[in-house]
Amino acid sequence: MEPSAGALYASLERIRAIPGVSGVEAWFHLAVLKEDYARTLRPAGGGIPQPLGSITG
Repeated sequence: MEPSAGALYASLERIRAIPGVSGVEAWFHLAVLKEDYARTLRPAGGGIPQPLGSITG
């Protein structure tokens, strides 16, 4: 189970409340996308798309 943004915020607030902690810095990545390069687009002149690396010449 991935931690939620709310759980992260609560953890940071608990750390900030510790005596002697003068500051806390954190950042949050909004999204992670999986990119798929297995398929290719059709060439501008039409034809059948070829997998990357299969074109010679």
